[in-house]
Amino acid sequence: MPDSSSGLDLRRRRLFYRCHHTGMRETDLILGPFARRHIADLGEQEVDELEALLDDVPEADIFAWVAGLRAVPEAWRGALMDRLMTFNIQDA
Repeated sequence: MPDSSSGLDLRRRRLFYRCHHTGMRETDLILGPFARRHIADLGEQEVDELEALLDDVPEADIFAWVAGLRAVPEAWRGALMDRLMTFNIQDA
């Protein structure tokens, strides 16, 4: 039976790929560099949040939020979104 660490690593690898292949180039350019820099550092809760973000939110919305074109809805505010927003401001 795989331990939870190896399961989390597998989820991180899948997310790394998904962050580079979202279906919208602009979002790839936001999430891809974030994943390259931070995917190994994401804890289980942030991995859960990133999976949910990619599963439930259209790429155009993710782009608009991170680019500051629209406010992030309350339901999506949290540690992961804060990290993503800060990363993209610092590395812009």
